[in-house]
Amino acid sequence: MHDDDRFDASAAALWDRATLDQVRREAGLAELEFHPSIGSTNDRGLERLRAADWLDPTLILAARQTAGRGRGGNRWWSADGGLTFSLLIRPTIDTGAEAISRSTLRAGLGTARGLASLLAPSAPLTLKWPNDLSLGGRKVAGLLVERDASASGLVIGVGLNVNQRFDEAPEEVRLRGTSPYEFDGRTRDLAEVLIAVIRGLRRELVPPPDAPDDWAERFRARCELTGRIVELEQRGERRTGRCLGIDDGGRLLLETESGRTAIVSGAVVRVVD
Repeated sequence: MHDDDRFDASAAALWDRATLDQVRREAGLAELEFHPSIGSTNDRGLERLRAADWLDPTLILAARQTAGRGRGGNRWWSADGGLTFSLLIRPTIDTGAEAISRSTLRAGLGTARGLASLLAPSAPLTLKWPNDLSLGGRKVAGLLVERDASASGLVIGVGLNVNQRFDEAPEEVRLRGTSPYEFDGRTRDLAEVLIAVIRGLRRELVPPPDAPDDWAERFRARCELTGRIVELEQRGERRTGRCLGIDDGGRLLLETESGRTAIVSGAVVRVVD
């Protein structure tokens, strides 16, 4: 048996029918599609979105993802002990021209809400604009929010480290990544974590009618880039400046030599200071 076969078998064994039914029921899902192994849950989600072949909300869950995509075409390191999934959902929040960018930030807040409920209150869980979560300054989750112009709804892709140990991870991942297990030594039930995160995502993207519209304020409270010198890439151009947080629309505020600018989308190449 190859190592990959052992990985698939051990990871898939965690998701028996009773556990999947529990996740579907407690997370309030209309449908749950499980794959022992898949190329990309987001690709599968977009396929179903285009075919209008889904109920709101639908979860695409994989024990192993072999070709997971991050923002900008980056690859996500998928290892035993983590979660890789995509949530198909019809948000009730704004649908303007910059809605996909705001949805990404709110999906990050939802993921943080779920994960924070399973960590100590003092755990340093932060949001790195636009689509990463950090724990103690190291990446613990990445998100990829996608849509198709011909279909309604969004695909929220999440790669979340939970119980991984990083001693056998690729060097770049080992230096920059972490997991709740690495942080506090506790092994967590993956189904419990998944349920908490989906609940957080649903509350953020389909908020109750009486929920306060304070998402930008809450993002600013967790924004790890505020006050730091960052280098960003936007449409092939790079700029460096001090991050001033985000505005109420979710745009990153950057103070550069030429003045203040608000950035709708882009990638943080590095944090200088």
